[in-house]
Amino acid sequence: MIMSWLWDLMDPAISDTCMFLNTAKEIWDSIHQTYSKARDAAQVYEIKVKTSATKQRSRTVTEYANSLKNLWQELDHYWVFEKKCSEDTVILKNFIEKDQVYDFLAGLNPKFDRAQERGKTNLLRVSGRDNKDNLWCTYCKKRRHTKGRCWKLNGKPSTSSREWGNQGGQQKSQAHLT
Repeated sequence: MIMSWLWDLMDPAISDTCMFLNTAKEIWDSIHQTYSKARDAAQVYEIKVKTSATKQRSRTVTEYANSLKNLWQELDHYWVFEKKCSEDTVILKNFIEKDQVYDFLAGLNPKFDRAQERGKTNLLRVSGRDNKDNLWCTYCKKRRHTKGRCWKLNGKPSTSSREWGNQGGQQKSQAHLT
């Protein structure tokens, strides 16, 4: 009885693919497997189109940001990512956050063009900082630097220059080991 009810509700082209299944569960599982992912892909597509089309217009920046945030949360519901390790989670999170910043900046009113430029510059700075989290020193076994910049091995730099370790022909500081 349930099987005939399912077949009656389906388009004939779809129900023909399920005619030789033996139980209502088999029919349901087959249809679910075939069409649920397609529905999710269609939903993701629709949300991405809405996100790209969302503009600030006459709204405040807060109202505009909240409308984007609602779309992003809806998108999170449909996106499923297979992660191999914990680093994948961090990389994916950073990618999604950058993508969201681009969506936000693209929809701001033209009067915020300077803010858009600053936002892009700050995003580049932030992404450069985030890369330090992935660094590992094989000498002291600590994060956020490499063996070439390890103070325990090379000594603390005498200047606060950001160019430490890349000073042309100048000598690097030496560690004093006793």
